[in-house]
This record gives sequence, structure tokens and C-alpha cells, in this order.
Amino acid sequence: MKQRLLVFALIASLAVNLFVASRFVAHAVMGPFGPPPPEIVLPHIVEELARKLSDPDATLVRRVFGAHAAEISERSRAVGRAHDHVRAALGAEPFDQAALTAALDEVRDTELGLHGAVQQTIAEIAPQLSPAARHILAAWTPGGP
Repeated sequence: MKQRLLVFALIASLAVNLFVASRFVAHAVMGPFGPPPPEIVLPHIVEELARKLSDPDATLVRRVFGAHAAEISERSRAVGRAHDHVRAALGAEPFDQAALTAALDEVRDTELGLHGAVQQTIAEIAPQLSPAARHILAAWTPGGP
């Protein structure tokens, strides 16, 4: 019985070690886990939309989003930093309710800023799009058909 328990413990230890080693290797090869940075995601989303539009509309979408890309990317990074502050506040000892509330307020405010920047960009593009392109934009979802 004691020998079976030892074998089980060794197999469990091997499994845990393999899991940790695979995470370490994946992190070293692919970088940290989590969503890709906005400077990678935004151009893909814009191109996905542009492929569905006529050439003049696609050019307009690329140009206007390109003009706002730095602001949108910075606001996206600010959202990430705000989420880091929430994680830090949750993990702090002693726990500080006021710090958590402030961090959650920061998340809300930075997310609103990001959404506002994207919405402002869309509002700038929309009146310049053809009616057909506006209908495509209205029905479009990133990653959708």
C-alpha cells in the first residue's frame, strides 16, 4: 500500500513538473499569456472590416482609424494598467476597500475613454461612408461572418 502511494505521488509530481515546464517553455517561446496588445489587434480588426467594403470606403476606414490608432492603443494600454491596479488592490495585505474602489473606478473611467475614442472614430467615418458601407458596418461584428 505504501509503495502504491509512493508511485502515485511520483506520477503526480511528474505531471505537475511537466505542466510547469510546458508553461515556462510556452511563455519563453510565445511571450506572456493574455490578450495581444492593441497595436497588433486594431490593424487586424480594421483590415477585417475593410475587406468587406468597396475600395474608396476601405481606404477611408484605414485612413481614419490609422489617424486615431495611437490614441486608441494608448487608451487600451491604460485599461490594462487599470486592471493591474485592481489585481494589486485585491491582493494587498492588509486589504484596503478604498484602494479597490478607486481601482475599479479607474477601470470604469479608462474603459469609457477607450470606448469613447473608438466611437468618436466611427462617428467621424460614418458620414463619409457610402450607404452600402454603413449597412455593412451596422451588421458587422469583429470575427463574424
